[in-house]
Amino acid sequence: MRSATDKVSSYASLCLLGSFLEMLVPKPLPFFRLGLANIPVMLALPRLGFRDFVLLLLLKATASSYISGTIFSYFFLMSLAQSLASGLTMYAVGRAGGKHVSLYGISLSGALAGTLAQVAMAMLYLGRGMTVLLAPMLFSSFAFALVTAYLAGSLPDPEMEESPDPGAGTTGGTAGRAVAAAALLSVLMVQIADDAAALAVLFAILAALLPLYGRKIRIRPYLALFAVSLLSNLMTGRGMVVATLLGFEITADSLKAGLETALRLSCTVELSLLFSGLAAPSGLMGRTLSKFFFLEEVFESSEGSLRERIARVLSGTIGEKHPTARDGAVMKAVPPLLACTVCLAYSFLR
Repeated sequence: MRSATDKVSSYASLCLLGSFLEMLVPKPLPFFRLGLANIPVMLALPRLGFRDFVLLLLLKATASSYISGTIFSYFFLMSLAQSLASGLTMYAVGRAGGKHVSLYGISLSGALAGTLAQVAMAMLYLGRGMTVLLAPMLFSSFAFALVTAYLAGSLPDPEMEESPDPGAGTTGGTAGRAVAAAALLSVLMVQIADDAAALAVLFAILAALLPLYGRKIRIRPYLALFAVSLLSNLMTGRGMVVATLLGFEITADSLKAGLETALRLSCTVELSLLFSGLAAPSGLMGRTLSKFFFLEEVFESSEGSLRERIARVLSGTIGEKHPTARDGAVMKAVPPLLACTVCLAYSFLR
């Protein structure tokens, strides 16, 4: 008989598969979500108790951020807030409404709560100007919520069974804790540094390190970050007016704040990409990731339509595929940590 944690890790691995499919679809903004990862959440609603359901939401946000390489960045907090707000709202609506509320109502309520949480978190970091995104984000999230509800209702109920010998699990150990500590310290130093020139140099150094650590340099997300940050800060209109564009006043302080925020946020994203690939998590999260790697392999090796491939994953036996160990993870954590230390020192001594 499968334990509750086995069920949670299996549903969480399916959430990761949904997030994996979302990563293949271009998005206008880095924090836009199609909601495919919510399909397993809705399937799990009648099958998990409240405690296990909350654990699923936490795993969904944490493991997906690890896979995307944003677990040490501000986007992890946004993902966590969105996951908890959306999931808990769907749970409350589903349990309170019972048979009187359809999957469409549950999905739409979760989309509303998740979008409001995302915008609120974005406002904390990027400023009040982020409210301009509320209307388009609500519109897109409602549209995707309808698609998500349709897919959740048309897919077969998951009947996955654990493989007889799932394996020993992924281990992190001392190296994993050292890498996590270096990542958190690096991110903290970037938050403290307040010199735009130093942050710009750090951004270039970290970008140069990405290919050496097996990460691709994707320009579009950073351009979107800069555009959103500048727009949000310019909406506040602080400081002396330095230019006018289409009747809109561009102020010096807002321009400087927007540039520094964009550089700081971009550096933390780069740091997260660098550090997240160095050490494998252990415990329940490690097992969830191992199951996801197995499901990803099954999905990519299957043939047929997207629905048929997903149905095959849901109806099969779930195993685990453990990633290979990272060699020299601690040593590879030194260059980005050193670069952040120099950046912070320069901002203090300038």
